[in-house]
Amino acid sequence: MKYIIFLFFLQLGFYSYSQEYYKGTLNYKISLSFNKASDSIKYYGDWEKYSPELLKIFSSPVSEKYLVKKDTVLIYQFLKEDVQAQYILISAKNKLDRLDVTSGQINKWGDFSPKKYLKFKSYKRIADEDEIILQKECSVWLSTSKNGWRKVWLTNIDEKLPSTEGSQIFLDGKLILKQVSFFNDGRIITKQIANRGSLSESNFGKLIGAHNKIDIKSKYLPIAENSEYHDKALKKGDLAPNLHYRNIFENKLSCLYESTQKSKYTIIELWGTWCVPCLLATEKIKMLRKKFKAEHLSIISLNCRDRNIEKVKSVIEKKDMKWEHGYTTEKLTSIFNKKRSYPKLLILDNNNKVLFIGNPQTDIDEIEAIIAGK
Repeated sequence: MKYIIFLFFLQLGFYSYSQEYYKGTLNYKISLSFNKASDSIKYYGDWEKYSPELLKIFSSPVSEKYLVKKDTVLIYQFLKEDVQAQYILISAKNKLDRLDVTSGQINKWGDFSPKKYLKFKSYKRIADEDEIILQKECSVWLSTSKNGWRKVWLTNIDEKLPSTEGSQIFLDGKLILKQVSFFNDGRIITKQIANRGSLSESNFGKLIGAHNKIDIKSKYLPIAENSEYHDKALKKGDLAPNLHYRNIFENKLSCLYESTQKSKYTIIELWGTWCVPCLLATEKIKMLRKKFKAEHLSIISLNCRDRNIEKVKSVIEKKDMKWEHGYTTEKLTSIFNKKRSYPKLLILDNNNKVLFIGNPQTDIDEIEAIIAGK
């Protein structure tokens, strides 16, 4: 009996060894080209209206670095060569999160590749385009789905990879060493592996922790002066309570009524550096700041859910947000933005009455009309 048990565990150990996952580093270069010169002119012309900071956020990476181990894939996305990664995608246990290196914020992230392009059965073989990439023979496959535009070059050698969604580095157990995607606006994105290496950064926990420093937590703590107020969400026509908030650039508490008494109207905006619509809305608020004098309009931006003090300050300074800045708290968020939709903007008059609640990015015309007294 003991001999049978020994053989069983020996067989189990051999099976586990034979199922060893690929561990290593994969480096891809990504290039953008166009079908016609006119496609290029149109594409870049569409982005001229945005600031350099926003272009960074929307830009496609020029390279990606995959760190692969048994059950986890980290995907570093670089918008420029030889600079800090902008985002790190964390694919583990069939979940995909995105770490924003600027804010330190980790967000749940969906796999935005159409599911039809992730199913190997939707591909057909194109033998005459086979290539040798990194000394490996690669077979070419093309998606047969409607409007199919994705070609992939696969290694002919099966390599067991983490069974995680979102990593997009394998199909049917084979590494994708090259991928070409065609888009309806004339873009052609080519992603090709540049080299493969051994796994040097094996401690993923420390790697994530280095980009996920939390020094802002104390700024979001409850404020005693606000304890008398209920967490009831404000509606248009309500009177706003005299809530207190911690100032970002000065070590002091400020209160709402100080601002509302200085001007005819006061804007309260809830935002975060991790929120792309918030950064877009900043340009609209800057326009209001230039158009209306301080005695007519006060502006307060309350930061939400960021993790690093210096990064928040840096974004405010780089985007030239020349108005008052504070940190929100759970109570402030419950009262000003119960549904946690961002960005959120409220307008108060100098009697603290709520005149407007909405989105500064989409409702800017209405916002400007109210402040202008129309």
